[in-house]
Amino acid sequence: MKGISPSSPSVGLFKDGKLVFVLQRSDIEARHPQQIAEALTQVFDRTCTRTGPSVEPEVFQKTFGSPQIDCGSTFRIV
Repeated sequence: MKGISPSSPSVGLFKDGKLVFVLQRSDIEARHPQQIAEALTQVFDRTCTRTGPSVEPEVFQKTFGSPQIDCGSTFRIV
């Protein structure tokens, strides 16, 4: 992430190849997990207005293989 000091962990959101949001370690450490999730959800909702999926199911499957379910999450390709 050009122009951002290295930080671990960190989360970045890119749109059209440009960094539009970043949470660095100092931002993450100061928040509860729910607050981090809310911040990411809010910035995603403001920034990513196109309806999904972001890639065609065939492209996803070719790139990542079969969908997986991890950590109690549910995931499916529509």
